[in-house]
Amino acid sequence: MKCRERRTFFNIFKVFDCRGCRHLEEDEFIIIGNNNVSIYHLFEDCPHLEIDKDYLYFYSQKLKRLMLDAIIYQEEILLIFIEEFFLEKHFDIIEKLLEVGLSIQIITE
Repeated sequence: MKCRERRTFFNIFKVFDCRGCRHLEEDEFIIIGNNNVSIYHLFEDCPHLEIDKDYLYFYSQKLKRLMLDAIIYQEEILLIFIEEFFLEKHFDIIEKLLEVGLSIQIITE
């Protein structure tokens, strides 16, 4: 994890990013038949960074796009907002929703 690396004269212009960090969660797309289950993570959940999530909810462009898609395709998409999502815990519910023919869009922190 290079984000915790100390700045020196030799790396002052080097840009550190979150690639390869174990805390970085990327969006997931699971396609099952004609439906899909999309899991979107709004924040990276970096333990070394303090963020005001209430402020970021209001200004999140990603959240605005996801909500707009859910409004436009409201007959085809079921929008679910969960703080901490674990696929194994919600597998039975997702299976029943997919039987109905809905695509599922899950937004998590």
